[in-house]
Amino acid sequence: MKKIFIFNFLKSIYSIFILLPPILVFLLIFPSSLFSIKCNPCHKNITPIDKNHNFKCGYCHIKDNEKLKIRNEKCINIIKNPSDLKFAKYKCGKCHEDEIKRVKTSLMSTNVGIINTTRFLWGEQNSPKAKYSTVKVKNLKKIPDKKLVDDFLRKVCLRCHINTEGSKRFGEIRSSGCAACHVIYKNDGTHEHKFAKKIPSSQCLHCHNFNRVGMDYEGYFEHDYALAYRSPLPLREKIYGEYQHRLRADIHFLKGMECIDCHSKDEVMGDGNIYSFKYQAVKVRCINCHKKVHKNDNFYKKHKRLECYSCHSLWGFQDYGMHVIREDYKGYFRWKFLKDTNVPDTQKILKEAIDGYGDTSKLVDGKSVKFKNVEPKITDYIEEKKKLGVWYILWTFRRWEDPVLGINQRGKISPVRPDYQFYVTWIDKDMNVKIDNKRMKFNWNPYVPHTTIKQGRDCYSCHFNIKSLGLGYGMISKDGKILNMFDIKKNKFKIDYPLEKIINLDGKILQNFIYKNFLQLTLKVIKKLIK
Repeated sequence: MKKIFIFNFLKSIYSIFILLPPILVFLLIFPSSLFSIKCNPCHKNITPIDKNHNFKCGYCHIKDNEKLKIRNEKCINIIKNPSDLKFAKYKCGKCHEDEIKRVKTSLMSTNVGIINTTRFLWGEQNSPKAKYSTVKVKNLKKIPDKKLVDDFLRKVCLRCHINTEGSKRFGEIRSSGCAACHVIYKNDGTHEHKFAKKIPSSQCLHCHNFNRVGMDYEGYFEHDYALAYRSPLPLREKIYGEYQHRLRADIHFLKGMECIDCHSKDEVMGDGNIYSFKYQAVKVRCINCHKKVHKNDNFYKKHKRLECYSCHSLWGFQDYGMHVIREDYKGYFRWKFLKDTNVPDTQKILKEAIDGYGDTSKLVDGKSVKFKNVEPKITDYIEEKKKLGVWYILWTFRRWEDPVLGINQRGKISPVRPDYQFYVTWIDKDMNVKIDNKRMKFNWNPYVPHTTIKQGRDCYSCHFNIKSLGLGYGMISKDGKILNMFDIKKNKFKIDYPLEKIINLDGKILQNFIYKNFLQLTLKVIKKLIK
């Protein structure tokens, strides 16, 4: 009787077991084989990301509490990048909870400085202090999509926050979230399935280009966008959407130092606080490493009000007059001269629509290349979708010479730069001019050129150099008046002073620093230096 019972029991179990779907049988018998069998046939060269993250594929790449589903041999419910900040809390946060919390409030994630300063300059909010962010976090609201300035920010400026993968141009290809920094991409986009703790400067430049700090560290300066002002014989490959001038790089870079050798984890990944401006987040000072200063030296005593980099920066970015134009119609042909620009989608549209148009060297069957029909839409990097309106950027002029000097938040004399001098135009889809070259508020900022040299600049780059003192290019007449070379008296600029001039010899302030405690040089200092 006992033998019959056991036989019938086993027979029942067998009957149930045989009815289970074959895939479930496979899972019950070989649960650990699932990912090697299903992932490796396609992802043959994938190796463990590092020894501390030697997990099975699904631990990171499948949503929690969901099984891998196979439908028509395509992967369903797969997380492509588990370090994206939408998933990092649940994936990376199991071990790196503190880092995830801090990076979400970092400037690299929120972009609050860019967003709120620009909205203030365009007259859409009362203060440049932190109010809007790329995402809703703590007391910050997500950037709206109601005003023209929001459209400009979303399509032009905000491709460089770590909540998006950003542009796919050569030199700018990267991932999002933690992997935006910790998975190293080459300029052509090739990369390994591997985490890096030591981040090379080239990784930082995937975002820190566009004549911003970082580019200068390696000696890059963008060619002008307009053909009339470009170098006629570019000798190197195009990167970040543009050919680059190669200038003297920072001595720290030439000695083999990377950005992270100075900029700490708390600076880059955030310390949990919401900062309105980048200078608030940066803590590193030259004195942290260069403790030995010549305090008994007569030169030092006379120049103790200067930041070290006021003398030891060889050159600095100076982009004057930023003209931004939005067009909602297909007016591409008139922008043929602007085929190289730092707006990725605009550059792509111009190439697709008019590349070769009217070029007799590209005749096909005796006919020139036809104008192609491309919709005037470019990517909104907050919503990750294309929207109506193409943005174009032009500059009045660009320089890399001795920077203008001012006073920074520490009360020290520092290089300063226009950041920015906006002129805005908008033409709608019916070719109606909604806004015509409107001048917004101008802003100047102290900044640190990453172009350090050991010996320092010569004395005359400040003394007797009225441009460096904020008085504009030119000379001083016998009667003590400033004679500017590029005095602007044209209505289109809506100003009566040169763009590089921030103060008059009578003390009149021409252009403002919108941040607290930032100032032009005092008249006392200016008059002392020009005598």
